[in-house]
Amino acid sequence: MDKNSEQKSHGADWTTFEEEHLAISCITVGKEPKWANNQGGLEFWKQVTKDFNARSNIVQCDWEQRKSHWGNKIYPATLKFSSCYANISHNLRSGTSLTDWLCQAKAFYSSEKNSQ
Repeated sequence: MDKNSEQKSHGADWTTFEEEHLAISCITVGKEPKWANNQGGLEFWKQVTKDFNARSNIVQCDWEQRKSHWGNKIYPATLKFSSCYANISHNLRSGTSLTDWLCQAKAFYSSEKNSQ
């Protein structure tokens, strides 16, 4: 049995743990000087997958699955949350803290997500 046939197929149901580790791997690889500036997309995602698979012994997926999940789910959600946070930070009430902003941004994000 070759390595590819041993790998589980990764469907749409990613756990929060897997998504967090994918984000950590993207950040880790993106910060490495040898990968940060002179890499093509293919090499970046291969390194992300290598880091992810080494970091977590969950489901071993190929780079295309990682890239697809990032581009179709995590990245758009991150942009939407970032927009919610920016919205909150531009409309601050006196006496609020960073923790308050984060809580408000989470609530705003959830309401936006649920209204779709």
